[in-house]
Amino acid sequence: MRFYKSSPLKNKVKAIPFPSVITKGKGACYQDAFMFTANKAELTAKQVYFAIFAELPQWVKGLLTLRNKVVALFGFAATDNNMGSRFTSMKIGESAGFLRYQLVSDEQVVSTSEEPNMAIWLTVKRVSQSQFIVATEVELRTLKGRVYMAIIKPFHRFIAPFCIRYALKMNRI
Repeated sequence: MRFYKSSPLKNKVKAIPFPSVITKGKGACYQDAFMFTANKAELTAKQVYFAIFAELPQWVKGLLTLRNKVVALFGFAATDNNMGSRFTSMKIGESAGFLRYQLVSDEQVVSTSEEPNMAIWLTVKRVSQSQFIVATEVELRTLKGRVYMAIIKPFHRFIAPFCIRYALKMNRI
């Protein structure tokens, strides 16, 4: 963990105000966005999405597996925690774990998950040749959804930028 506390990579991943061009939900209750500069030039949003979410750190996959077991007890959808699927299957309408691709282009990838308790949008947007934004938006629809988000939010705020830094460290992006 020391690598992430003292590394210049930490400065590359910056929390930013949520961009209005990304907003998807009707009544979003949670939004976050992180901007970073990729190590590699000329990557597409599709390549960056895959590099971050297809190869999550093992401990993050373990937490997702635990989360799936717990939330299933409360009526939430619990599915495969492989959020990246295969690069060749990144097409509109295809699934990637609990997410489904809604938009796939060189400039932007949007994946979603909807259920009675909440809707989630995960976006990777290219803003320049090597700068990207990874954004999450959540629309909470029920009390169960609000309780779930209150529990998950502190983990998400740590894990989201960590996974970006991990992909940078592994030189995938």
